[in-house]
Amino acid sequence: MADNVPVPNEEIQHGNLKTSIIKSIGSIVTLPIHVVKTLMQLGWEPFPCETGKVFVVFGQTAYFLPNGLKYIYKIGKHDGYRVLLKGLDCFVLFNFTNEYVRNGVNTYLDIEYPNLGGELHPQADDFTKLNDKEAFAVSFRNFVRDMVSHNTAVVVSRPFLVLFVRQVAQIIGQENKYTNVIRDMYTIGNEEGLKGFFSGLTAAIVATSTTVALSHLCSFILERSLLKLPRQDNETEEENISKIKRTRSIAGNLIPLFCNSLSYQYQLVSSIMAVSGSQLVCSLLPYTPQYNHYEDFIDYLKPSGSITRGSKLFFRQYKGPISIRNGNEVYANTGYIS
Repeated sequence: MADNVPVPNEEIQHGNLKTSIIKSIGSIVTLPIHVVKTLMQLGWEPFPCETGKVFVVFGQTAYFLPNGLKYIYKIGKHDGYRVLLKGLDCFVLFNFTNEYVRNGVNTYLDIEYPNLGGELHPQADDFTKLNDKEAFAVSFRNFVRDMVSHNTAVVVSRPFLVLFVRQVAQIIGQENKYTNVIRDMYTIGNEEGLKGFFSGLTAAIVATSTTVALSHLCSFILERSLLKLPRQDNETEEENISKIKRTRSIAGNLIPLFCNSLSYQYQLVSSIMAVSGSQLVCSLLPYTPQYNHYEDFIDYLKPSGSITRGSKLFFRQYKGPISIRNGNEVYANTGYIS
């Protein structure tokens, strides 16, 4: 280590550990939503569709799958509300590992590789003080470093996410193969080897890389565009800068939503491929096609419009094939993921 490089501060490490623990424990309140979203991604729609207007109060009448809250209520009523805590241990470990590794890598890069992606600009934290060339250099540097930290976190935390998805997927076939982290790790290692822990990893990396790249690109375009807007005659320079920063802050909150929507197909396929090799009901024919590459799954899901399933918790319009059961109730004929 170079003499002019600061030694890692124990306070920073403890702060990272504390923050990661708090966030992972706090994420428990969202577990039921993630359980339901995972089931939606796997194509499990066991409850009847409802009819409604495409634009809430007007537009053509269409079929809608139960929204996320109704799904939570119905699955809890049908299978018991404990089912909404499926994969709790894996979920907490995944969130902790992802947060801790990402922050740890960022700290490590700041100490060991401060020039990775370019030199740190002294005014990097204030985009209003940068010209276009400087802003691009700052954005590129942040992009490179985020790619490293985010994808490292994805790789390290992937085994816990695979275990979580598999525990949740058991709801579909009423199975009990995966029960806790220790036993599940032994099961996967014994049956599939190391590769089983990283099922769907490539799609997850593509999703993360796409999101990171688009986020930095959109942020750069937004910031430079705001700075080029003409200032009003009655505004001072300080007032104009303050307005630009407020607008950037508000609009910036929408950037992750936009970027996640563009990378969602890879997130979806990553979840589906997490059950590959598990021998669970939902991972076998005729419910799941036997593909080894994420692009094959995407090509398979796109024609039926299933490439966005699970992306929304509300206004879940359904355009696929249906089946009639229990007299006149309409169900989505998804065949789980087909």
